[in-house]
Amino acid sequence: MLPLVHPVPLLDPDEGLHAAISSEMNARGDYIVPRFLGEPFLDKPILFFWAQAASMRLLGETEAAARLPGLVFGMLGALTTGWLAAIVLRHRAGWIAAPLYATMLVPMALAEVPVHDIALVPFTTGALLAFWCASRAASAHVILGWSLVAGVSLGLVILTKGLPGVAIVGLAHGTVLLLERRWSLTIVAGGVLALIVAIVVAAPWYLAMEHLNPGYLHYYFVERHVSGFTTELQRHGQRPWSYYIPVVIGGGLPAALYAVLSVQRPEPDEHAIGDARRLGWAWLLTGWIFLSLAGSKLFTYALPLFPAIALLAAIPWIRYAEGRGKGLTVAVVAHAALIAALLPLVLAAGTVSGVISVSLWVVLAETVIAAGCSVAVRAWRNGSVERATSLLALSTAAVVTAVLTILLPAAATSFTARDLALALNSHPILPARLLVVRERIGSLVFYLDPRLRRGLTPDRFQTVQAREIRERVVPRDTLVAVRARDIPRLANFIDMSGIRFAQAGPYRVYIARDLGAREDPHQ
Repeated sequence: MLPLVHPVPLLDPDEGLHAAISSEMNARGDYIVPRFLGEPFLDKPILFFWAQAASMRLLGETEAAARLPGLVFGMLGALTTGWLAAIVLRHRAGWIAAPLYATMLVPMALAEVPVHDIALVPFTTGALLAFWCASRAASAHVILGWSLVAGVSLGLVILTKGLPGVAIVGLAHGTVLLLERRWSLTIVAGGVLALIVAIVVAAPWYLAMEHLNPGYLHYYFVERHVSGFTTELQRHGQRPWSYYIPVVIGGGLPAALYAVLSVQRPEPDEHAIGDARRLGWAWLLTGWIFLSLAGSKLFTYALPLFPAIALLAAIPWIRYAEGRGKGLTVAVVAHAALIAALLPLVLAAGTVSGVISVSLWVVLAETVIAAGCSVAVRAWRNGSVERATSLLALSTAAVVTAVLTILLPAAATSFTARDLALALNSHPILPARLLVVRERIGSLVFYLDPRLRRGLTPDRFQTVQAREIRERVVPRDTLVAVRARDIPRLANFIDMSGIRFAQAGPYRVYIARDLGAREDPHQ
């Protein structure tokens, strides 16, 4: 809940851009075509934009309203993870898996600073849950009923991020069916039904987009999906096949410490443990292989794999509660050591930022951590595994919250254009053109005063490389904004000595002609 009570500027490149698109959706009253500066934004489907636009329409155009959907989807991800664990493993496993998912480092961080992928988790997890129930149903109508639920979930997956989430679900479900030899005509029919329903759910919006923007389907599904998977030419390409190994292991801490213990072979009578192991490892490994084979890689793409880690992490806790687990003591000690290792980071960060003496968050976090770990160990020794994991998760959340509370505001100044927008807001009109060096300008547009934002076109605000400025022919009174950290890069192409500038937070604002850009008096 940090973003709701501790305002931090929206971050670029993604967070500010998505908020600006959702804001423009409300301003135009157009909830079909997402737009940025009036131009269709074709790189992401619509569902997260709908949620964000609804939040800002109800609560106003604030950072908290823009981030609320991410928190809600993060919570839904934890709930569906717990529900899946309760169905597959044990009822009590749900109370273990849910907090373990919610406090893994990557899911927790991305729920605070949301991206579209955070919305993908509850739908992929829900689809796998429905397919699991369908594969174990005793009658055809129940199988088809659960397949219908899976289809709705997959349709929402497609409306959130296209087809990769469908592939992750299909690979995990298909692998489990193969391992368990559960293929039957009815189950296959259920899978076909699910795909048909998914298309029916998602198709109206995609067809509307194609009607309003001819060529959209080819662009999104062929150029973005097929080319993005088979080539390394798109953004986020040219990363090694091993890219997701540290993302999944490090981002899955501390739950990954327990998930490792799930490799222990279950006893013959531990059927539920065996089921959870098969599903969890099939989900994690096939998803990791699929993502690793893709040419385009980004750490947020791995979010649908983290519920699998939480499911696997619940296994040793359940086995311990039944008097069969081994190695849990080592994992608990490692978990506590991880929390302890983060505490110096809190103290160091507070000292550097000058807020350690006044930060109640730090005091609160340390108190919760100490009390939580103490009570968790006592509960663990008494066999109350649900309470133990919840308290350990609470301790983890407290220390991560303390770190984010101190570090995020300081780091945000390097990843937001809010100060530049506020400087522009102080003038009655916008410059003829603003060139922003090496920055995506989503947050700049979001924070711009609505009176200035109306009628804004893509040619008014443009992102440029430092070497391009002297090659530009621009209207008179064009400005150039560059972060102070990028001045040395700009100096490689332009003699910066003695050139006047205005300061706008971390930005320096120059007149374009002073930097060598050629003015066109007729523009």
